[in-house]
Order: sequence, then structure tokens, then C-alpha cells
Amino acid sequence: MLVYPCDKCELKEHTRLILDALDDSAAAAIRLLDDSPLYALFCGKAAETVEWWDEIFPLVEAYFVRMVSVYVAIATVEHRPTLSYPTSSVLGACMLRILDALPPGVFTYGEQ
Repeated sequence: MLVYPCDKCELKEHTRLILDALDDSAAAAIRLLDDSPLYALFCGKAAETVEWWDEIFPLVEAYFVRMVSVYVAIATVEHRPTLSYPTSSVLGACMLRILDALPPGVFTYGEQ
């Protein structure tokens, strides 16, 4: 039994609003990615480094769009003019997750 049952209701309602806004936020997420030099650099470096990048790129792009959409949806629901976190932080977190999933030594991000 919850001490403050309304806290749970408010949390569920907030989550539902964010999930409802998620589909509408995909276009904004794609625009953010298209305009991001950080995302372009990551994808360009990956294309040069990972020989099977063309095969996994659609999944990578879908992952980025989905994750950025979450932050766009949160900002929309909370009536914020900007994302909850800076775009660079969101993209950086996505990049680290992808780098962790790749085999070691496949991608040396940041080296010249």
C-alpha cells in the first residue's frame, strides 16, 4: 500500500502523456539529428571505420530517433521551450550505448 497513492497516479499520468506525445515528436527528433554536426560526425566516422555500417545504420538511426523523440516528448508535455537535457548530452549518451554494443576496437571515436 502506498503512503501517497496520488504520487503514483500522477507518475502514471505523466508517463502516459509522454508516450502519447512520442509519435508526434519523431519529426522534431529527425530535424534535430539532421541539424546536428555531432550526429553527422559520429555517422561519418562510423561509415569510415565500421565495414558493415551500411547494414546496421537503419537500426542505429531508428535508435537515435526513438531516444531523441522521448526527450522531445518530455519537453512537449512539460511545456519546455528546449529539451530536458542539451542535445549534445542526449546524442552523446546514445553514441556511448552504440559504442558499447560494437565489438572492441571496431570504432576508435575521437582519434585522428
